[in-house]
Amino acid sequence: QQHYDHNYFYDGSLSIPYPFITDDQLKMANIYEVKGDHNQLLKAVNIAVQSTDTNYSIDIYTHLKNLNDPTSGVLASSSTLGKTTYSGYYTVELDETVLLTKGDYYSIVVTLEKPGYEASMITQVSYDAGWISFYSSAKPQQSFVVNDEGQWYDLYDFKDKGESVGYTAEIKGLTVDIEQPLQSISLSKSNSLKVGELIQLDIKCFPEHSTTKLIWKS
Repeated sequence: QQHYDHNYFYDGSLSIPYPFITDDQLKMANIYEVKGDHNQLLKAVNIAVQSTDTNYSIDIYTHLKNLNDPTSGVLASSSTLGKTTYSGYYTVELDETVLLTKGDYYSIVVTLEKPGYEASMITQVSYDAGWISFYSSAKPQQSFVVNDEGQWYDLYDFKDKGESVGYTAEIKGLTVDIEQPLQSISLSKSNSLKVGELIQLDIKCFPEHSTTKLIWKS
């Protein structure tokens, strides 16, 4: 069984099929900020697909320039392709793992196709049935869909009675931490000191996000 150090997701409320686009192609995406103390490798993606026998394509973009456009960064790997058989959840190992830099923003873009039938992905949403209620903590610039005009649309902007109902695509990113040993250290300047003198030096480490513990002794 594969072990992952991080699970990136927004869902956790009521699951329903995405209701607004009924077509044989559907494209949705989630944007995530890379958290944790280390750089990471994105190794797998978990998707929730409502329609059966549906072709899927998964693309990863890193270094996003516009958090309202999941494709505004660098296409980091070739597409991972597959086909569903049942309605439900799939953990898909990427054909190419993707390096994620701490603090960077990346996106997972999922395209579904079912020629001649409706392609559908499962989303989550806030819902109050009276006897039970579900609350989505979704925020802007997290989850998106390509609308009928071919433009990315923020799912947070769907509202009911003037309030966002928190639609979120069930798209998760599964990563592992990268151990990065220190390769070199450079100082801002070199100097000779007399006893009792002080000097401040700036230290640069390569790679910048090395996981090696550095101890200074004098």
